[in-house]
Amino acid sequence: MFITDKKPLAAPTYSDNSFFVREVLWLTEEQTAESLYQQITFKVLRKPNKLFTHIQRIFLTYSLGMQEQLYAALVDLLWVLNGKGTALSKRMLEGTRSVLTKSQVNVLEGYIQQADRALLPANQFSICTSGSIDTRELLFTKNENKQQYDALKLARDFIEFSQLEEALETLEQAILKTPERQDVLKELLDLLKITKNYQAFTKIRDIFIQRELGLSAEWQELADYFVEINNEKE
Repeated sequence: MFITDKKPLAAPTYSDNSFFVREVLWLTEEQTAESLYQQITFKVLRKPNKLFTHIQRIFLTYSLGMQEQLYAALVDLLWVLNGKGTALSKRMLEGTRSVLTKSQVNVLEGYIQQADRALLPANQFSICTSGSIDTRELLFTKNENKQQYDALKLARDFIEFSQLEEALETLEQAILKTPERQDVLKELLDLLKITKNYQAFTKIRDIFIQRELGLSAEWQELADYFVEINNEKE
């Protein structure tokens, strides 16, 4: 089912040819369009191979008329499918083409026909095309401190229940206690990017600099991202 009036989502119905979501995302005073988008996008980032979450993201961006975000959601789905799921890909594109530009539709149609990732340009909202998703599966050793693992797990639980501020605070505290934890750092930087929280980014980066902890390439990549989006606003 597709929503054409761009209002808050109504309860979907299911059929083999429909666009459906079991979990309905409602717009309320507490849940703005931006916060909903941040939440579902971060879930895609955490579990990029979970197709249901991709479909939720597509459904949300379509229903809210978020053109560039919708294009990114479709690109990420096609990227993860990697030439498979042609029927699903065509159904998603057919149902959302009214919100996309003609050039975006042409790009997506061209990729579906040839399944060549070189034909699938991303935009600033794409999250699965950089190759970084391969590192999302985290390995924990027996010698890891249980408290360290719990901090990451707690932050993810907060994210799962849309408590992004609590997740951010938990990750900030964890990375300052154990700055060598690359898994915690990855989760933190991903959250800062999805929420576009430049203020929190500069705060934690300045602390790292003051403590001479060293900044990895991921810090610079996120700094470049904030410069890019700030330039687009000007």
